Amino acid sequence: MKRRGTAEDEWRREVLINIQRETPPDNVEVVVVVVVVVVVVVVVVMVVVGWLGTVDGLSD
Repeated sequence: MKRRGTAEDEWRREVLINIQRETPPDNVEVVVVVVVVVVVVVVVVMVVVGWLGTVDGLSD
């Protein structure tokens, strides 16, 4: 059961074309990755600080 013209098929086709071209990531993708990494690091630091309880006011 293969349907042609669905959005998912179009997305897969674009992904395959991009992989074949081996295009470098767009600036938007780089920014998203950097933001995600920064958020994860901040959350980890806050959890560690809260767990240690060394900073007053940050931990509830």
